[in-house]
Amino acid sequence: MITVFLFSCGDKKEEVQPQPTIGSLSISEGVVGTNVTITGTNFGTLAADVEVTFNNTKAVVTNVTPTAIATTVPTGATSGNVNVKVKLLQASGPSFTVLAPITVSALPLSVTVNENLSVGALVGTLSATTNRGNLIYSLASQSVAGAMSINSTSGILTVANATAFDFEVNPTITAVASVANGTETATANITVTLNNVTDVALGNFSTTVAENQANSAVIGTMNVLTGAGAFAITTQTPMGALAVNATTGQLTVANGASFDFEVNPTIAATVSLSGGSEVKTASVTITLTNVEEVTISNLTASIAENPAANAVIGTVAATIPVGVGGTMAYAITTQSPAGAMAINTSTGQLTVATVASFDFETNPTITAQATVTNRSEVKTASVTITVADVAEPTVTVSNFTASIAENAAAASVLGTLTATATLGTATFSISSQTPAGAIAVNATTGQLTVADASKFNFELFPTITANVLATNSSATATATVTITLTDVTETVQKRLDDGETPLQIYNSNNALLNEIYGKTYRGGLIATFNTANGTGVIMTAAAIAGGPFTYLNAVSAANNLVLNTFEDWRLPTETEVNSICGILASVPNLWQPIGVPYWGQTTCCGGGGANNYSFGNGGCSGGFSPISILSEARAVRNY
Repeated sequence: MITVFLFSCGDKKEEVQPQPTIGSLSISEGVVGTNVTITGTNFGTLAADVEVTFNNTKAVVTNVTPTAIATTVPTGATSGNVNVKVKLLQASGPSFTVLAPITVSALPLSVTVNENLSVGALVGTLSATTNRGNLIYSLASQSVAGAMSINSTSGILTVANATAFDFEVNPTITAVASVANGTETATANITVTLNNVTDVALGNFSTTVAENQANSAVIGTMNVLTGAGAFAITTQTPMGALAVNATTGQLTVANGASFDFEVNPTIAATVSLSGGSEVKTASVTITLTNVEEVTISNLTASIAENPAANAVIGTVAATIPVGVGGTMAYAITTQSPAGAMAINTSTGQLTVATVASFDFETNPTITAQATVTNRSEVKTASVTITVADVAEPTVTVSNFTASIAENAAAASVLGTLTATATLGTATFSISSQTPAGAIAVNATTGQLTVADASKFNFELFPTITANVLATNSSATATATVTITLTDVTETVQKRLDDGETPLQIYNSNNALLNEIYGKTYRGGLIATFNTANGTGVIMTAAAIAGGPFTYLNAVSAANNLVLNTFEDWRLPTETEVNSICGILASVPNLWQPIGVPYWGQTTCCGGGGANNYSFGNGGCSGGFSPISILSEARAVRNY
């Protein structure tokens, strides 16, 4: 037999684990995941040493102190005791009830109510349930802000804003309600449909009144069938004719001028009645009866022909009936002949407008249509004026013809017109003549004389004509005057002086061509002549004063020359010099003096030389000379 002895070395004793105890739980019920604090003793400080179970379902320990353990209700836990095990020792605690999760449900609400509900009126009650606890109701949103309110505990919906419950504005009001129990929330859609309720009704209005109503005159009152509200005119024809009292609906005249049968036989309008937000309209028809506003009488009168301008013929008679009022305005709408008469727009007096129209021989009768207007009524009268014949003066005059030699002297007597007048004596005047101003006539005797001797030029005007008037009071006769000129042999210079052009002289006799050259014409001597169009150049009769010149001084002297009122002088071109010199072959010794050198305009040699020529017996000599030498200069101009 073996005997074992147990003994201890030294005095050290083994530590004994204290017994843990559970005092209380922070809560006695809750759902899975709820935080729970267990208070007690001897829990230690290490979470790894501690195990917590809810009715034998292990929970997660999140924190440990000697007197408290923090944990949560584990998934799958059921109601029962809460136990704590610290290392090897276990403590049994109080019971914990594991609750099921909170549920909330709500049903949608759809109701139909009448419009125009008052504040606080019942709209409906929201239906909602929860598995435990109490529900809290609220409105999350609504289509018309502030239209409804909801009792937070009962879910009863009532009217919060009565104006929102208006069928014409909001036929349907919608909202979303929120129902809450703790953290659990459900929503429900709310639909409130409004029934239309007749607020106001208005009957049509029609009546008949006489035209010319005064402003503010009462026409009648609108017929209200149902309700009450404010009246207004929405449309009317013509505009501004009527007014309506906004409170009573009484219709009155706003613009008396619109109540005019001739312009507006019917006045129409649309009147509205607004009650709440409902608006009803009715038609207004006012038929105007015609009232005679003016009368007029036809006018027949007689007047002698040839009256004075503005002479009074008569007066168109018109009247305004008593009580109608207004102002009459007269006018002539048509007349024959046109413009014969004028009418005073205020009095109707007719006067002579065109004296010539009052001619018995042309218009023995003058007619017209005259109108008078009062307000807008227009009446028409016929006007008949008989023009009486009056003995009138007459005059006759004989035509005049004569033939005289050209170049007659001024004031020479051509002859005398013969005129006969029935009343008084005739006076004479020229109404037209060709050429103008050639002849004159003595207003008393009719004697014809030469007025402008230059016009008595056979080559220019072989015939002179005129129309002469013989006048006796209002009678006038016309005589034709014809003066035939006979040709007189004249020199070319005389013909030029009388106003003929070189081309006219050449066309009259081609043989006179060489006689045209060298003649005085338009400021100088004819130096060249184009027989096709009558143009050419005129050359000064002598050298320009102040010479001889260098070329440049000659150019300046010619360009600045003013001679015989002409200022467009210049030196001749080389082409013009050749033409001037070429004439000497046909007309020798035409240009004098012979042998004197003259400057031409054309230059050469880079401007160092210029055309220089001199006249000979049958032609010219010359060429180009240095511009620095001295020569004479003769200027030319175009014609």
